[in-house]
Amino acid sequence: MSLPGETIKAATVLPGCVEAFGETPESLIALLCRRYLRPDGRWAERLHRDMTVADASLPASTCYHLSFALTEALRAGGDAGR
Repeated sequence: MSLPGETIKAATVLPGCVEAFGETPESLIALLCRRYLRPDGRWAERLHRDMTVADASLPASTCYHLSFALTEALRAGGDAGR
């Protein structure tokens, strides 16, 4: 399971849960992209506590989860993921 992908989907479908913590779906998506999207454009699925990449491999299921997360974000907020 892709935790960032599932988090993005949940935030766009249930924005009130995110907003209860003073965030917006857009700010959460931006945070996840800052943490998990590497400078070379690849996605880091697993991070250490210090936010360094724990495993450079990418499970095939990550692409599935991220594509559905993007679909939900676009459906819920138009350009929420930009």
